[in-house]
Amino acid sequence: AIGGGGGAPPPGSVIRLTREEADAVGRLCELGFSRDDAVQAYLACDKNESLAANLLFDGFDGGGNGGAPVVMPADEPAAAPAPAAD
Repeated sequence: AIGGGGGAPPPGSVIRLTREEADAVGRLCELGFSRDDAVQAYLACDKNESLAANLLFDGFDGGGNGGAPVVMPADEPAAAPAPAAD
């Protein structure tokens, strides 16, 4: 396919990260990279934060994540508290 995203997830999929994975992506973002690029590099390196950082510094361009939303733990809506029983 022309312009294919390589390892992009299928349309309609959602990439969910654990708290530890989201923290690793956050640290990559603190190095000056976009969240999309940080997530792509992190996943491309089998969730190895050091390798992902090296890849990003070497000029990695993830080309986006194929439109799949990335759900970080902080992005998930908090559960509403149960109403108090009278």
